[in-house]
Amino acid sequence: MAITPPEQVMTPLRRAAEAAEEASALRAEIIRRPLVMTPPPCGKHAGIINAVAKQLLGGLPAHLDAFQVASVSLPDDAGDYATPDLMVCDAAFGESDDWLADPADVELVVEVVSKGNSTRTRGTWSPGTRTPASRPTC
Repeated sequence: MAITPPEQVMTPLRRAAEAAEEASALRAEIIRRPLVMTPPPCGKHAGIINAVAKQLLGGLPAHLDAFQVASVSLPDDAGDYATPDLMVCDAAFGESDDWLADPADVELVVEVVSKGNSTRTRGTWSPGTRTPASRPTC
């Protein structure tokens, strides 16, 4: 499957998100219009993602791969995007210079919910991607 880059719209909100990321150690996302900033995850959070990724990698078909810290555009608004903790999509994304995966190429997203990224903000975006989601909690 070929990667078709989604239209990348440089809205004022996206410019603000990029500037905020450059000025801080926080991760920025635009999820249904609000700008969501989250701190880097704790070690336990990262460990859960590594464990899930290791389990997935052995069973994925050759055309799919698991990616951490990769972003996907949201299908209903080209200006919105999210960066799940783990995303399974077309393996060709790993060779792409694009920073946004096409939501049509994403098979699964995993978001670990912890104190640094409450369900009130990050835990609500995945249904809008029309992608199966898993939300382990730490």
